[in-house]
Amino acid sequence: INTISRYFPYVCILFAKSCYDHLDGILHVFALFVVFAHSNFTLKQEITKQAQRRFLYLIRELIYIILVITIIAFLLEKKENSTISLFFAPLNIPPEKKELSLKDLLFSVVITDLILKLVTVAIKIIFTMLPRRAVEFKNRVRMTHIAQLLLDLFEYFIYFSLIGSCILVD
Repeated sequence: INTISRYFPYVCILFAKSCYDHLDGILHVFALFVVFAHSNFTLKQEITKQAQRRFLYLIRELIYIILVITIIAFLLEKKENSTISLFFAPLNIPPEKKELSLKDLLFSVVITDLILKLVTVAIKIIFTMLPRRAVEFKNRVRMTHIAQLLLDLFEYFIYFSLIGSCILVD
């Protein structure tokens, strides 16, 4: 206990310093997560209503998703020492050959994961907004599940390519 109480202030100072150094990355991840959680919650509420769903809420969530992805992509592209390109990472097209540190690799994996989760929610919103004549509610669930599985597969390919590119650079 004496040793813990002696080093606790230093650990707190190091934690505060690392939070200050990576504040922009923390805010990017936080913004993406908040929009994902809110959009997913609203989507689940509207799916349970089936025929009484409110399209205005779904359109609003779709606009939120598009805005937050665009703003964060713009901020990441304008960062002067950024090694991550948000536009090229989901397509597996490296903008240029750069070595990624472990911190940059983890950050790009987290950002790409949240972006793909938002894309999945956007596709689910589009399926939910389809009229009843186009797709029955039972078939809509199947289509949404297939889209979820395909995006998960795409997500795994992206992770393997990111990690593989870092391994092959060395």
